Amino acid sequence: MDKRMILAIVVSMGVLMMWPYFVGKKAGQEQAPAPGDTAAVAEQSKKETVKTEEETRQKAVSADTKIVSEAVAGNMYQMQNDSLLVSVSDAGGSVREVAFKKYSDDTSRMIRFFGPDVESMSAFGLSGSENMKFKVTEITPVSITLRHDDKNGGIEVRYSVSDEKPYIINTTVTTGNQRGIKLRLLSAMSPDKKEMYGLAPEPEKRIKEFVYFANQKAERTELKDFDKSGILTFSGNPVWYGITDPYFLFAVINSADASLSAGKTDKEGIYFADITPAMPEKKYSFEIYAGPKEVNMLKNANPALTDAIYFGWFTFLSVPMLELLKYFYSLIPNYGLAIIFLTLLIRILLFPLQHKSMKSMKRMQELQPHIKKIQEQYKNDKERMNREVMQFMKTHKVNPMGGCFPMLLQLPVFIALYKVLGSAVELYRSPFIFWLKDLSVKDPYYVLPILMGVMMALQQKMTPNPAMDPTQAKMMMLMPIIFTFFMLSLPSGLTLYIMFSTMLGIAQQLYTNRKKAN
Repeated sequence: MDKRMILAIVVSMGVLMMWPYFVGKKAGQEQAPAPGDTAAVAEQSKKETVKTEEETRQKAVSADTKIVSEAVAGNMYQMQNDSLLVSVSDAGGSVREVAFKKYSDDTSRMIRFFGPDVESMSAFGLSGSENMKFKVTEITPVSITLRHDDKNGGIEVRYSVSDEKPYIINTTVTTGNQRGIKLRLLSAMSPDKKEMYGLAPEPEKRIKEFVYFANQKAERTELKDFDKSGILTFSGNPVWYGITDPYFLFAVINSADASLSAGKTDKEGIYFADITPAMPEKKYSFEIYAGPKEVNMLKNANPALTDAIYFGWFTFLSVPMLELLKYFYSLIPNYGLAIIFLTLLIRILLFPLQHKSMKSMKRMQELQPHIKKIQEQYKNDKERMNREVMQFMKTHKVNPMGGCFPMLLQLPVFIALYKVLGSAVELYRSPFIFWLKDLSVKDPYYVLPILMGVMMALQQKMTPNPAMDPTQAKMMMLMPIIFTFFMLSLPSGLTLYIMFSTMLGIAQQLYTNRKKAN
């Protein structure tokens, strides 16, 4: 029983350690698509920090030229609503940058899911229009219209936003005569493809995936996978396609009978996704969702977008867990307290099983002298000894695996909560108390992991280990240290869950130890 229990703990920790590399490869890995302000924007745009939404709005509606900055590839113009700040370039008539005004990083800068981080690169626009010079024909605080004239009748592109659908960018492409177009979505990833264990607070260091929804399901491909696979053509007309990280989504909602292809460009670390309408038209209209992966927002834009949220194998646990956290948050608006309430609820649900397990362990401790006598009596016949020991425990109604099962039952809960912390935008940058400013990332001062390790060691001391020899006992006492080491890089919200669960386990163990085993 002891070897099996040790193995179970080791496997549990191994799964926690390796889980980010096997399930979605998302939050446990850092990869740098590197959106943000770089050389594509002039020095004025690079150095300027938007401190308030009002300052940003004043910039967007400047009565002079409406030009925000001089980019390498052209002029930049802005439109915005209460949720989005969208920058459009007259070079190619493309969307160059999208910023989420209600979400900020640890420097209080708005999250930029895309940015002019590569010269001449656009987040979204017409494929092949990169070298076309567009002229702004109309601009308001919430819309921008650009036009390029040529012998083929010219092209007009109009982008607009509204507060009715706060994270939708309406896009209309009008051509002078019937002609085929190809919409291109681009994203960048750092060439070094750096991977780290633990969640990254900065959006540019979180892994991004290419996702498309067709045939009633969402398919995901990491951008780096295109390095090996080349250009892919996807079957079925996509309902939507886009780029996603754990918390935010940029997706084109397909309103035409269009095909989709994606792959790696000739530039290092730059990837594309092209949607091509089947028939040439004079006018094409699309909606772009650019915003958080929050269920109600996604549903409001298009119900199929909700499949952009992915919790992995334990979705059946993660979804109700997130709903419970949101419910507790509605009562007391603090996700740290919501995690504590969730922990308490889970411990209450598991209390009968845990109590039975603890009683079984205590009973085994009392029976240990008799078990040792049997082991001594049949020490030269291992098969007979094991048979007699098992019969003895069966007679006295104790289960040698009783102590392992409740612990293993907790493992899916740990993993499900890990996925919630890494994929639910509701918990992104959610503070708890004092130094814990973001429950989705590690404790910056390692206070919670250390407290958790101390409590686990205390619980280990209190827990009966009837069949362990001194060597096994010493090994088990090392487990809290090893577990603490693993938790240093994991989200502080998960560490809070384990720490509080351990506290409740200590209280339950004290209660059990004071009761005489039946």
